[in-house]
Amino acid sequence: NDVDASGSPYEPSQNPVENFERAFSDAEQKYGLPRMLDTSEDCWRDEISMLTYLASMMETLPERVEQPDTGTSTDAWLDARSDEIGERLATLCACASTPSDNAGRSAATAILKAAASRAGLTETALGSSRVFSSTIDATKPTLLYHASTHVEKPHNAAWRDVVDAAPFSDIVKDGRVTAAGSRAKGSCLAPFLACEACQERSLNVIVVIGSGDDEKSAVDVRALKVEADYALVSDSSLTCAPPGMATLVF
Repeated sequence: NDVDASGSPYEPSQNPVENFERAFSDAEQKYGLPRMLDTSEDCWRDEISMLTYLASMMETLPERVEQPDTGTSTDAWLDARSDEIGERLATLCACASTPSDNAGRSAATAILKAAASRAGLTETALGSSRVFSSTIDATKPTLLYHASTHVEKPHNAAWRDVVDAAPFSDIVKDGRVTAAGSRAKGSCLAPFLACEACQERSLNVIVVIGSGDDEKSAVDVRALKVEADYALVSDSSLTCAPPGMATLVF
């Protein structure tokens, strides 16, 4: 029944022999599993035959029945685009999205809007933040994701002494992006990449990207009163989830 509920509707009989007969018959006809047990009320007591039958079932069903995606296809999608994703992240990190750099913040927002569009998410404005959401399906749980492109202006000389790079240029070293705020920027790009990789999603996604003061951004999100089941937040300062919502800060 778990494998093909529509093909094997399960309405148990009061007679256990009939239930065993239906199960053995379905397994044989639909999945080619040979019948190893005689149908009787006590057939389950034949432990050796029962274990042999279960082992045969475990070996046969994965080959005959389509299995759910365990992430392999998503991993393959990411592996095939690793260079492209690295370039997209580096371009985003090169945007000086500091409080005093309006051009840098606008450039970062434009890149993320393009990423959201590629992922099939629609956009609305919320003060200095942007909200991107998938089509809401009321039968699915909803995830609220909150991140921010906000970067405090670094001291250029001190930054170069530490990482041998300017904060927002010459930022790729040994295959790693070393720009100021790269962790925050990566957290902003990640949900769009995930949605692009997983077009068939089992949940609704609402992504909020702040571009200014983190504390004010969190207040703005709370004012939305998003009816989400879970919240995933990239920084502890982005306390956007209402009390009682299951929240993970990473």
